[in-house]
Order: sequence, then C-alpha cells, then structure tokens
Amino acid sequence: MILVKKRYLFILTVLFCLIVIFGEVKFFYALRHVDQTTDLDVKYEMENFIFASIVLMMIVFFFLVNFVRMSNNILKRLDKLIQLSSYGKYDVGEHLGKLGRLGERVNFLVFHLEKLNRKKSLKISSLSGMKDLLLEMSAEPLLVMDRYGRLVDCNSALLGEMDITREDILGYTCSGVLQGVAPEDLFSELQRRRKAIERGEITINAGGKSKKCRITFYPVINADSDISHAVGVLSCE
Repeated sequence: MILVKKRYLFILTVLFCLIVIFGEVKFFYALRHVDQTTDLDVKYEMENFIFASIVLMMIVFFFLVNFVRMSNNILKRLDKLIQLSSYGKYDVGEHLGKLGRLGERVNFLVFHLEKLNRKKSLKISSLSGMKDLLLEMSAEPLLVMDRYGRLVDCNSALLGEMDITREDILGYTCSGVLQGVAPEDLFSELQRRRKAIERGEITINAGGKSKKCRITFYPVINADSDISHAVGVLSCE
C-alpha cells in the first residue's frame, strides 16, 4: 500500500499526460516531411504509436480513479472507527484488519496508546491516593474547591471542627457555604497574585452548623500554569 497526497498524485498524472502529448506532437512534427502515402511502414508505426499513447493515457486515468476510490474507502473506514470509539466500542481490530498493512500499524499504535493511557491512569490514581493521605495527615482543617467554586474535598480535621459529615459540605458551592466568598473573584485574584490569599472572619454554614473562621486560600497550579483548585486552610475560634 502506497499513501500519497491527492494533490501530488494529480500533479504527477498531469505531468505524465503532458509528456505523452508532447511526445506525440514532436512525433507528428518529425513526420511532416515523410511521404506517408508511399511509405506504408511509417504509417503503420505512426498508427501504433497513437494507439499505444491513447491506451497508456487510459490506463493512467483508470489508475488515478481507482486510487482515489480506494483512498475514499480508507477514509470512510477510519471515520467508522472514530464513530465506534465515540460510543465506547474499543474492539476495532476486525475493522482495522480490512485496511491491510495500514490497519496493522494503526492497531499497533492503538495498542501502545492504550498502554500509555493505562500507565497515566495508574499515575493519576497514585497521585489521588497521595493527596487523600496528605489531607488526612494534616492536623489543620482543610477544604478543597475546584475552579468553579464547588467544594470537592475536605479532611477529618474539618469535619471534627464543624461536627458535620462529608455529605453536609461536599458538592455544595463555596458561595453557599462560605459567606462572603465569591469563587470568580477568589480565583481571579489567585491567578493574578500566584500566592496565598487570606480571608478573615468568614462564617461557614454546613449541616445546620455555623462557625466563624479565618481562611487562607492556596492556589493549585496545573501543567498549563492555570489555577485549577484552591486549598483553604481554616483557623476557627
């Protein structure tokens, strides 16, 4: 299987046809001074040359049409594989086998990508476990919120300080739990300053309990240098 761009294929086909046409023109020009009525051999050779040129150009044309058709079939099969993968169907080996050597290489690539994805998933799960461990080891009450102000995690010290359960605080927005804290303003300031921000005398309402605390928000920066989360360290009365 040979893969080339259609543009290059069209250019090569046109150049080949132009060369054949140029050869015919030169051939006819050379025969202008030949008496074709008396020399039958020359006339016979000229007719053979014309016929061979026409046949050759037809072969090139059919080759071009067939090549374009096969390329379109490959693209249709790849589009079908993309559609199957979007529905969560990853067993595409049968469809890749119909693509010949190209399918084998795509299947080999998918296999290695799945291995890399598994390693990445294991790394993420390890980091998540490490994060949970560090939260629980901290003696200070900690609260974690995402970029949209949703409270996504906390530690046992916070639950003990407030005498609540995780269900009483996680999943809520910080504007409903932390009075006076607007997530848009908070993350905008964290993004600009890139360091901890202290907010004092904030009332925390969770699980029917209220408590006034001082909170220091620390930014969590991702690989794109954006603030993805904020960790609040509470100092309650």
